[in-house]
Amino acid sequence: MEPSSFEPGTEFPHYPYHRIRRNGFMIASLLMGLLSILTFCTLFGGLIFGALGILFAILSKGNDSRLAGTAIGGMISSVSGLILTLLVYGCAIYIMLVPGELHDEFNEIFKERYGITIEDLLDGKMPEDMTPYSPYSLEDNDYGKML
Repeated sequence: MEPSSFEPGTEFPHYPYHRIRRNGFMIASLLMGLLSILTFCTLFGGLIFGALGILFAILSKGNDSRLAGTAIGGMISSVSGLILTLLVYGCAIYIMLVPGELHDEFNEIFKERYGITIEDLLDGKMPEDMTPYSPYSLEDNDYGKML
């Protein structure tokens, strides 16, 4: 049996180690970032989840000077989801407003569905038969009856 290299009276060397600190905000930031990437093509999903992910990443910092790895991942995925969402919004606005082949197709679909072009709508013209939708019929004597 070989003698031990540890001699009595000496101390073990102290190695600096970083304790992994996790809190709920870090995990929430990462989840919100992933949800923002998954829902970037929905109407508001990417914006809401991306903004919440950035907020939770900042809140997870607490009094420390740096963000932890999980919070950095949440921040990166949240910003990515926001950028993707803004790109989708920009493309949609470009297709609607800039004349071209896609704009003409969009106008045809819009005219078939609503009976008016997007230019007329932007000029403030409304079709005569366009009325606000109400699930309750005011013409019947049953005012509480659903249609």
